[in-house]
Amino acid sequence: MRPNVHAQLNTELSKKVTLTPELYYSNMGLNNQVQAHAWPRLLAQAGEQYQGLGGLGYRVGDSCPTAARPDYKDIKVQRVTISRCRNCPT
Repeated sequence: MRPNVHAQLNTELSKKVTLTPELYYSNMGLNNQVQAHAWPRLLAQAGEQYQGLGGLGYRVGDSCPTAARPDYKDIKVQRVTISRCRNCPT
């Protein structure tokens, strides 16, 4: 059995800015994974279809992923994630 828990809260800070903090927990056997992220979303102009998403996360004991993604209307570019993994083989 592999329990996963994911929670997020979309918070509108203004008509142009939304902040979404997220928490994620996963457990498989002896391995646990805990992550926390904060994703701010910025509209080019209130009511416009252009959006930008960026953020910073932390995976406990492993890495700090960062991400950026542009959106236009219903077209979303897959999230680009850059992270440095301390425990990964080289």
